[in-house]
Amino acid sequence: MELRRLIWMTLIILASITTSWALEHECSHHKVLARNRPIASLDVDHRSHHPNLQEQQQYQRRKRDIGYHYRQPIRIHPYYVDDKIQLKKKSYRFLRNRIIPDTLNYLKHALSVMPIDHPLKFQACRSTFNITTQQCHTLQPIQCGPNHLRDHLVEQHYGKVQYCNSSTCRSYGGEGIANTDYLLYIYSISDEICQAGSLAYASVCGESQSTGRPILGYINFCPN
Repeated sequence: MELRRLIWMTLIILASITTSWALEHECSHHKVLARNRPIASLDVDHRSHHPNLQEQQQYQRRKRDIGYHYRQPIRIHPYYVDDKIQLKKKSYRFLRNRIIPDTLNYLKHALSVMPIDHPLKFQACRSTFNITTQQCHTLQPIQCGPNHLRDHLVEQHYGKVQYCNSSTCRSYGGEGIANTDYLLYIYSISDEICQAGSLAYASVCGESQSTGRPILGYINFCPN
């Protein structure tokens, strides 16, 4: 009975943040919203697939012209933030091997979206030194987690850029995540919302600029 209850609770919470439904009861809901405002409008990095801006625009037009509005089962990729998991080992294994897979499998059959046809990765650069070189001057940390001031996306979930300071340059970012429509960060830390009696809570961190659909979020399982 407890397993079924936990799976359904997780299912409801994840359904809420992948479809922009309301979530949690009133008190926790307001705390979560206050903590995570505003939801970022994210520009997905797809330069490796359409490096030329004109080609990218032509590709988007072709999609619209041929009625490219088919939907497919949502593909949710879980990312476990291991250094912010406070569950005991047995509970953590149960979460990874049973709760999350069962829930994502159910959502895959219950929800459909217009698929992202390239690896999901987010733009890392906020500003460049100049338009010609495209060398990144300022990185853009994307906040996603229970503590929105400190919880950011890991480097491999950003698209690759050349990041430079006053003396050196280095490659920053990764290849993104293939076959993914929604990136879900998973935490298990205790905070004031957990201490108020919640079992878990979640929030959307970002929506697609082009579709307005949620593509990034997190869930926190209260360890107690």
